[in-house]
Amino acid sequence: TWALVSGAVLSNTIVSSGRSLTFSGYGVSRRLMSVDMDCTNATVLEYILTLGSGPNDVVCGFSTDGGITWTVLDNTRPQPAMTWIHILALPSAAQVLGVRFQWWQPLVTQTSASTWGIDDIYVGPSRPRPTSLTLTNPIDPNQFSASIGNTFMPYCSRDNVLFFNGTAGYHYLETVPV
Repeated sequence: TWALVSGAVLSNTIVSSGRSLTFSGYGVSRRLMSVDMDCTNATVLEYILTLGSGPNDVVCGFSTDGGITWTVLDNTRPQPAMTWIHILALPSAAQVLGVRFQWWQPLVTQTSASTWGIDDIYVGPSRPRPTSLTLTNPIDPNQFSASIGNTFMPYCSRDNVLFFNGTAGYHYLETVPV
């Protein structure tokens, strides 16, 4: 549940498979704020963030006083159409009752280039992670749910290297939920 969603629409195009929140438009506040939560047993905040190539950072922070003051957890600077998986350790100040989280763009100076999207937000105890994923040719659907813009080919004296090439469209490999 969200206390505030501003400047966003649900979209199937920007972050990962399925629907995500996409923030765009000029002259609008771009902000996502959670309701107050009980984070006494939480140790991490996880989310996937995709940014365009504009000059506008997306800042993630938390508040323990109803949104009056904010502590910055992360500041993501845009790079051309990059997607980041953020796994942030929560400081002890955020492991209390009544914590809210916020993602916002403090300054919006361009339109489409400053577009960003967020998906798969998780707050809670640390989750076990696989130690490795094995790429096979063809790609194993039990480990990877989507693959676009890539091919296996020999590269740097090795066979079957997953190679992303070309300049048109998106290029990605997405894991199944872990």
